[in-house]
Amino acid sequence: MSRESSKSRDGKSVISSSAGRITLPAGEGSLLERLRQGGFHLRADCGGEGSCGRCRVRYLSPAPIPDEDETDLFTTLEIAAGWRLACRHVDEVAEVEINADWEPIFQLESSGSIPSEAVLGLAVDIGTTGLVVALVDKSTGKILLTARGYNPQRAWGADVMTRLVSARDPAALNLLQQAVLNSIQGAYATLQAESPPFLWGGGGNRIPSLAVGNTAMIHLAAGVPETTLSVFPFHSPLEERGSSYVSTEGMSLQLAGPVSGFVGSDLLAVLRALNLHSASPLLNKEAQGGGGDFKPPTLIMDLGTNSEIALWDGEGYWVTSCAAGPAFEGGGISCGSPAGPSVAVDVQKDEGNWKFSPEGLCVGLCGSALIALLAQLIRSGEMDHSGKLVRSRTIVLQDDPPLKLTQKDVRSLQLAKGAIHTGITVLARRAGLTLDAIRRIVVTGAFARSLKADDLKEIGLIPFVAPQVTFMNDGALQGAALALADEEEPFSSIRPLIQVVNLVDEPDFQDLFVAGVELKPMESPNSPE
Repeated sequence: MSRESSKSRDGKSVISSSAGRITLPAGEGSLLERLRQGGFHLRADCGGEGSCGRCRVRYLSPAPIPDEDETDLFTTLEIAAGWRLACRHVDEVAEVEINADWEPIFQLESSGSIPSEAVLGLAVDIGTTGLVVALVDKSTGKILLTARGYNPQRAWGADVMTRLVSARDPAALNLLQQAVLNSIQGAYATLQAESPPFLWGGGGNRIPSLAVGNTAMIHLAAGVPETTLSVFPFHSPLEERGSSYVSTEGMSLQLAGPVSGFVGSDLLAVLRALNLHSASPLLNKEAQGGGGDFKPPTLIMDLGTNSEIALWDGEGYWVTSCAAGPAFEGGGISCGSPAGPSVAVDVQKDEGNWKFSPEGLCVGLCGSALIALLAQLIRSGEMDHSGKLVRSRTIVLQDDPPLKLTQKDVRSLQLAKGAIHTGITVLARRAGLTLDAIRRIVVTGAFARSLKADDLKEIGLIPFVAPQVTFMNDGALQGAALALADEEEPFSSIRPLIQVVNLVDEPDFQDLFVAGVELKPMESPNSPE
């Protein structure tokens, strides 16, 4: 059903949230569009098309008549209680209630005591789903205090392409840019307020700041007009420069430029953190996983909505990006959710009942739990290797609040897995290697901290024969922190070592992708060319 649109009536709408009652100025467009303009970033995975059901609001004033999308997505009781989708209704004078999801709430994590002699810098990882900002001792590259939250741009869509299409409108591009910059500024203010006053010396608060991210996130943060990145051949003008700079209140933020259209500076930062190309790799204890051999070939996987993969062969990095989509970060999955409070990071079956970790209220499963769930279903025989749910088309995980995995959800997760499988296979072939020649795998990304190697191998997300698998938390953030201390342009020594591989240029791309969709251990189908 097409959405109505009309100019708003005279008057203003009132928004109720955990911040209290807030007046929303009169304007044009849907309620979702006006909420964006007012700084309320409701989650809208589909970008406001009415299909994801995430932009929920509850009318406290008389609710409009629900449309077909809403009657499909809401129960009869929810409709009667006034629940509607913000994207489906024009700007009417109304009072609605929203949840706290729009608010820039950051979880703080400390790395221990902060030395008084620390030379401060700010490292930022702009993810498609998450936003991580860290106070750093730039003299050592050590992360001191971290603020972790959501990227508010998810109000324009869960995936990069949906946001880029929105950004073709200059007004929307400005809103997208300001949303993420305001959140970075808010995280910075939170870090400053929670850190010891002696660090700031009673003076100004402008410190060196470096942000990394996938190409689309850096493109949007820079406010570059969107005319090339969302259309073939998918290039960004930022590829032609090392860094860009944007200013916010009290901060000049350096944005590290991408490698190519969809290989971003976040992967460069991961490679900087591992430093495999150096004679003495700078691997911290977490990355080393207790020590071990980092000789080539080493496969590095930065898993997320835009997953990026690198294969170090001893002389250079073969790199590619895989359009995995938002499924592995909970986007578009019935029981999925980005990592956060009350979101499961693991799930196991115990005597016929599903048990979530952490225990307590569970409102959704993040990427690591979704991968664990797929592996559990394969092991138990409730799902076959083709991804078909054997006993029912729906797996009920929990009744209250309701959590379920549908056959459609499994297919979405399979498509994400197939993209990553294809990337690994092609990079190994380009490097002249079989998969069983890979000596070590390093997995990083938004949910790496909770992944398990056996689960990844079970569904074929990494080669089955990999002898050593290491999980590296916040690899991109660690690399950005180290790069703050570099005297030269960030990552300039790494860029010449990179060979970008475009997967769609492979003549058998489609065949590899179809084979990779199966949920079974990844063997070595390829031999050196």
